[in-house]
Amino acid sequence: MSEIYSLEQLREKFGISVRTWREYIKKKELTASKVGRAFFVSEHELSVFFKNKEAYSWRKKGDYPFDKRS
Repeated sequence: MSEIYSLEQLREKFGISVRTWREYIKKKELTASKVGRAFFVSEHELSVFFKNKEAYSWRKKGDYPFDKRS
């Protein structure tokens, strides 16, 4: 069974503020469940989130042909 984390637990685990986690949820970059006023994120959704972030983190400007447009 997958672990489920509150935003406060994610802040402690990754050192990313609760406000930033809420922004990721608001931008629909991270899927979360809302119970009352609190958000909860499953371990599976975290892995999907970090894989998506990782896919773009290695890219540098100029790596693709369309970056060289005038």
